[in-house]
Amino acid sequence: MIANRIGKWIGTTATLAAIVGTSLVATGSASAGTATETDVMAWLDAVDPAITVDQSTNCMAGATDAVAYRNDRIVLRTSASNATAAGVVNAKLNQMYATTGVPYTGAVERITFPNTPPANTPVTPVLSITLVPRPGGAPHDILGLARRLRHESMQIASPDYALVPSGPYSHYWPNGYPVKISTLTPPRTNTIPSSGSPIGTGVKVEIYDTGLAPTTASELPTTTQLSSSDNELLDIVANGPKMVDYPAGGHGKAIAGVITTLAPGTAIQEVRINDRSGLLTDVSATRGMASSLRTLSRADYPALMINSFGSAVCDDPATPGADMPPIGLAAVAEVVDKFDPYQPNGMLIVASAGNVSSTRPHYPAAFDSVVGVGALDGNVDADGSPWTSASRTAPVADFSNRGSWVDVYTTGVDLPTTHATGVRFQTGGDIIEGKASVSGTSFSGPAFAAYIAEVMSTANVKARAAYNQIRGSGTAPLPQCGTTTVETGKAVMLTSLSATATGAATGQPVTC
Repeated sequence: MIANRIGKWIGTTATLAAIVGTSLVATGSASAGTATETDVMAWLDAVDPAITVDQSTNCMAGATDAVAYRNDRIVLRTSASNATAAGVVNAKLNQMYATTGVPYTGAVERITFPNTPPANTPVTPVLSITLVPRPGGAPHDILGLARRLRHESMQIASPDYALVPSGPYSHYWPNGYPVKISTLTPPRTNTIPSSGSPIGTGVKVEIYDTGLAPTTASELPTTTQLSSSDNELLDIVANGPKMVDYPAGGHGKAIAGVITTLAPGTAIQEVRINDRSGLLTDVSATRGMASSLRTLSRADYPALMINSFGSAVCDDPATPGADMPPIGLAAVAEVVDKFDPYQPNGMLIVASAGNVSSTRPHYPAAFDSVVGVGALDGNVDADGSPWTSASRTAPVADFSNRGSWVDVYTTGVDLPTTHATGVRFQTGGDIIEGKASVSGTSFSGPAFAAYIAEVMSTANVKARAAYNQIRGSGTAPLPQCGTTTVETGKAVMLTSLSATATGAATGQPVTC
């Protein structure tokens, strides 16, 4: 099955390149490292040869998984001019390669952010600097460049990491592709006591993901696109009968369905942050998120920003115990954190922890000000619903990342939700018709965001205060099946679909 998927995705490369144009720059290629990462890493490498897959101890000490990043781009965070920043990078590359006066830098993209209150404080821009191929065709040492810029030139720098929904090192969908279903869970009927409106009413959520696949108002009545460019095109290449164009197709629509089920009054807006080939990196994510904040009026900022994507990162060995996080997403987290006290409903980023059963921090979930959400398996108990557990806890899902940087865990296995229409995910597979069962921390994050929206609307509190209430009501997550380790962080599940997000447990925990 894996080989079949790889062949199908690789077969679309030429057509995808024609669609996305200059975003596909062939400056080198790499192969996937282990069987567990073959599916997605091979797709990443095929769809964009400018991707390096790095599974080395040079990248991550004791690495058992891999990191992917562009080999034709370096990312800086600086207030210097584009020319000055490019000059610093060019000088460092000439020093590294023992050359003189070779022009290694090309186009520079400057990503800016809204000034933050209270004093209209400027936020340091993010610069994406494209590198031209080296004479002779040798690949650029992106990792070495980033480390040298940090410790020799005193620059804030990082590779342009490839980010994919829920973590790029196994499947985009960790329990396999979406499964066609015929019915959805009816949205919760809980209401806001003061108004009788559906829970979540008055709360705006921004989903940064694959965009919104074609949908109808009856499917997702409170979901819109920020702009027409945030639509998701699912089947525009000749890669087989009704084959979706890339592995994460329909992902953003599925996230919206989870929120609509759990907090149906929530206003949802979708922003597409990947390119038309499906490729998503720190730079494209930062560009999309920063652009949305520049586009929206301050009064229209979302209370909750959902990031169901991420990556592990390379170590920074010059600083023992430190890593080299994506500086674009770090800048977005800083902006949101600074705006939080001054927004009417506050602002908070909720991010999925990733699906590779690892304790290695994945970003953006691992940033201190971001709520990192892991997955629980709600199918272990006997209530018949993957959404709920009478004990408000469940075993950590076998695919879920975990560790001290994961703040909370909630439902994330076999969730019925809206999905793509009229496409299949593998040769001979079922054609999904708007409804599917999905698994992954990609959906735990939105589920937890829906709980926050519920408490914000019912208790009339800001996002971070609602988060603190919900987390404070939680309990310990149960160990993953086959283990005895109780993770840090809190487990939070609904006892039933008519219960509240902070209600007391009504039953005892059920172990594997």
